[in-house]
Amino acid sequence: MEYTSYEISSGKIMQVGSGKPYVEDGWDYIPGKYDSDKYRIISGVPQELTAEEQGPPLPQIIHEGLNEINRVIGGIRTNYITVAPGMDMHYMEKKDQAHKCVNDLLRTNEKYPLLASEIGVTASDLNGVAQVILQKYSLFVAVESALNSTRIAASYSIQNATTKEQVQQALTTFYSSLRTKGFIQ
Repeated sequence: MEYTSYEISSGKIMQVGSGKPYVEDGWDYIPGKYDSDKYRIISGVPQELTAEEQGPPLPQIIHEGLNEINRVIGGIRTNYITVAPGMDMHYMEKKDQAHKCVNDLLRTNEKYPLLASEIGVTASDLNGVAQVILQKYSLFVAVESALNSTRIAASYSIQNATTKEQVQQALTTFYSSLRTKGFIQ
């Protein structure tokens, strides 16, 4: 295997013995020598990028990418459920009451107070309310399954990203998946 040696001479990257700057495909470049997020090479001269030109560090970009995923998924969920303190317990209790109610031949409003509170709005009687609640729950499970698979895949890609570009690609794929599944336009 043949190796090419490089040296920095007069501030320029040179092939040893050639007297010429190393140039590949029109770009001055030494594989692995300079981190592309921190340097640019112009006419064989490495120049460190300013902090502003480098942008935020990768751990910050990963953190922001994960936050974006969770914010977007949370926003989509609000189309299907009410997000407010205590609502998770409210929904769980309504679902439990609905399951019990549909199988209870001696159902009363007192036994199922959350369902009874919706009589006349959601449905005309206790059994009707229970049926609607169970249908809505089934819809939520289907929606949540689709959202969760998208969220987990994107989060995994971002958490394992080793470059800023990989984080951006994971976000692009995330939004594309949400479009394909009909959650966003």
